[in-house]
Amino acid sequence: MATIATTKTTGLTLLALAVCAAAMTGCTAIDFSKPLPPRAAAPVVTVTRDPETLPRDSGPRITGTYPSFSEPLTAANTQMSDQDAVKMEHNLSSLAKARRSGSISEAEYKRRVEEMRKLAASHGPQTQAEIAQ
Repeated sequence: MATIATTKTTGLTLLALAVCAAAMTGCTAIDFSKPLPPRAAAPVVTVTRDPETLPRDSGPRITGTYPSFSEPLTAANTQMSDQDAVKMEHNLSSLAKARRSGSISEAEYKRRVEEMRKLAASHGPQTQAEIAQ
């Protein structure tokens, strides 16, 4: 029994030595007599104080106090109320229902959809202009 255990241990030891020898031969493949390849140059950073290129009112401002997050945040514009959402959902559902039932023509349906798309396209910039004032 001892012979089998010794044979297994010797085999594992020889395997470990063979793996180490194979790994060490890879280290001698580097030719240190040749110079290293050139590295890329570091990027050049230019700092400017040109007031035309600096962003306005951005970044931290040193006021001498810490910011306070205890006050409630205010939105730039009022949110849609639940009643407005229900009304809009009802209008869109009734338009789709009228189209399916055939009570309005396909041309009338397309006209109303195009009207809503125009409103959606112009509403954003118009509201932004009102907020900016």
